[in-house]
Amino acid sequence: MPNSLIIPILRIPESLSELQESVVFEFQSTNKSPPSVWYKTTKPDTHALLDGFINIQGSVADDSCLLDISFAEESIREVGEADLAYFVAISAKGNKKFLTLIAHSLRAFGARVLYDDSHFLGGIDKHDLAELKGKIGL
Repeated sequence: MPNSLIIPILRIPESLSELQESVVFEFQSTNKSPPSVWYKTTKPDTHALLDGFINIQGSVADDSCLLDISFAEESIREVGEADLAYFVAISAKGNKKFLTLIAHSLRAFGARVLYDDSHFLGGIDKHDLAELKGKIGL
């Protein structure tokens, strides 16, 4: 069963290339092979990242995740996160280090926290992204 993570972000990546660059940077910064990143739209006439799913596949078969970017209504935003108008829902398999690097790459888009209700990345519901790499051992 996949793990589900929610990461509020300030802005949507302007393109798939911008997201790819951020993911590649995070993996290369820890001397790991960057994963493949591609986009599947649900609306054939658009390339907006809000209208589809982003697939990320690592070099190991189980290192994979699906990202879905959505608008976050003000009524569901947490206190202290009112400026984070979007969120990325990540449905993932894989090890903690792979998912931490994917989550950390979203800092380029204003992400500060990660919600992990399944406690896959540790025994708490909310993680500070600035501290998460150290907790996971990266």
